Amino acid sequence: MRFSPEFLNRLREARTLVAQNRFSEAEVLYQELLSTGEGREGLLRELFQLYMQLKRPADAIACLERLAQVVPAKPEYWLHMAELAQSVGNFAKAISAYRAFLRKVPDRPNIIFNFAHLLKRAGFPEEALERYRAALQKNISVQEEVYTNIGVIYSELRREREARQSFEKALELNEKYIPAIINLAGLLEESGDRSSASDYYRRALALDDSCYLALCRLAHLRRAQSEDDPLIEQISSLVARKDLSTADLEELNFALGKLLDDCGNYDRAFSSYEVANKLGALRFAPYDRARHTKSIDDLIQFFSRDWFAIKHSALTEAPVFICGMFRSGSTLVEQILSGHSGITAGGELEFFPQLIRDLHKRYPHVLAERQIQYFEQIGGEYLNFLEKRFPSGMLVTDKRPDNFLHVGLIKSVLPKARFIWTRRGLLDNCLSVYFQQLGGEMNYSVDLDSIGHYYTQQVRLMRHWKSLFPDSVFEFSYEQLVANSEVEVRRLLEFLELPWEAACLDFSSRVNYVKTASIWQVRESIHQKSAARHKCYEPYLKVLEKYLSD
Repeated sequence: MRFSPEFLNRLREARTLVAQNRFSEAEVLYQELLSTGEGREGLLRELFQLYMQLKRPADAIACLERLAQVVPAKPEYWLHMAELAQSVGNFAKAISAYRAFLRKVPDRPNIIFNFAHLLKRAGFPEEALERYRAALQKNISVQEEVYTNIGVIYSELRREREARQSFEKALELNEKYIPAIINLAGLLEESGDRSSASDYYRRALALDDSCYLALCRLAHLRRAQSEDDPLIEQISSLVARKDLSTADLEELNFALGKLLDDCGNYDRAFSSYEVANKLGALRFAPYDRARHTKSIDDLIQFFSRDWFAIKHSALTEAPVFICGMFRSGSTLVEQILSGHSGITAGGELEFFPQLIRDLHKRYPHVLAERQIQYFEQIGGEYLNFLEKRFPSGMLVTDKRPDNFLHVGLIKSVLPKARFIWTRRGLLDNCLSVYFQQLGGEMNYSVDLDSIGHYYTQQVRLMRHWKSLFPDSVFEFSYEQLVANSEVEVRRLLEFLELPWEAACLDFSSRVNYVKTASIWQVRESIHQKSAARHKCYEPYLKVLEKYLSD
């Protein structure tokens, strides 16, 4: 294509400005050249490179989008846009770009696979399943990986039978595919099948003795009787090595701490947990006490009585949320309630935490801009979400402990919602968090002082919610449950307006799936040991004493 002399002169000028690092002037000139209509593809490509050099991904993505529209014969621009948008966390743009590319080029199974992976990450599991199936239909080469990914989604959707079938199909295709072996072992573990889960973890280790995840899971599946236990010796030798990754060493030290705690060597156990948490701290930005305190202040000030007098939907459904500190007994409460004929255990549902993430940093203040219709829409979407996942028509428990942060929003969209606040003594609760490898945004979990601070802020916020909604918040004490199980469970069922059923107390032998870190604790009978565990570690808990008066 021939360009006018003036266009070519100005293009050379823009390139010279870039070479001289006069980027702002170059950007203006490129934009002026684009307005002439000449050489738009080349100009947009150069402008894209400029934005990438300047680390301005949003502008670079916009360039790719314009390129895809300007040159429809080159759908690869949509693909480049999808990949860049995904790399910077702009899932909405990435999804729209993948859709546009696959409309033009529908027969690329690897691209369909990548799109399915993104959809799962972005919170669209059902569509992710459809795309994975499409990749299989187009004869993608890594079918065992696709079936394993499908199994993971089914498991998260609480469709465990289909999950197991998918993992088993993956192993039919490749009996040595370790991700399928590990995921099937995890599913069996969740079901309470300790023996079969152990067999699969050992199978993974036989194929790869550096599969430390399998080794660590074996540590949690058994109770060590003495320090002569071969598993203690094996893991002790591994944590002394210098050639293992930080992630492996963290996980191994948590497993070693658990085994040493089993056999009563509390000093050595705490030392292992301490090493594990120091390694875990490398995964997180430091916990900011002042910032977290301010975020709690903001929630208390924003969600006031005046707010709820004006902003709330008219929905009358009364779903149930189990929330509070992690490791405070929320899984145990759900396990107890799952024995009732009128209740379905929903597990840790992502709906409200994902909604908060989508609202970004302006939450909660951005809600002031919303009209009543918004809150009714969100409430309706949540109820539809529950109905789609749990079509039984029974009461579903939503057990995300950190929903204690979101009670204000939940009450705005579902005014009749009820909350079971699981409570556990500060020392035992904080110690249990410290002894558990946690991920996500739980940067407080790797330091006892930070855990203590987070605990007290949780109590402060929950007291605020209870002052606003005294009839909607039920305090469920772990220690009182241990002391008198039937009385506490009867009180809980009365709060939920459900009749007494003795089956609620028969939870330790229940055949169901438990998908949290408390996977084995909730399959044990209630006992006093966990209610006073901190006494074994008193010398190490001095840092928490200042929080006991709060």
